Amino acid sequence: MHVQFEQSGFHISVATIYNTFGHLVKAGLLKRHIVNRESAVLYERVVDKLPRLRMVCGECGSVREVKDTELATLMLRRRFDKFQVSHYEMNVVGVCLKCQRRRNKLLREKNKKNKQ
Repeated sequence: MHVQFEQSGFHISVATIYNTFGHLVKAGLLKRHIVNRESAVLYERVVDKLPRLRMVCGECGSVREVKDTELATLMLRRRFDKFQVSHYEMNVVGVCLKCQRRRNKLLREKNKKNKQ
């Protein structure tokens, strides 16, 4: 985002951007997600309170939102004793197809070298 501001002729510090994100999170306009083990962060605009299901790649950090009406219905019906739910989120962490292919290619190349 900082690069986009700079390219548009707006000079703004990275700290200002992150501080602004923090205020938008507190105001309920953005949601902050940690998407992988290296603490990569994704900010998402809050549109509604519907359950979210995200497929998160633990290697490259890519995030893909998936619509699952059956799961959403089940989650919206779920009640907890002495606790009022405001919303649900679910991150399914794994390895995306692109990273799987890259990983398999590297493995094939390594095996090929070992055979020589």
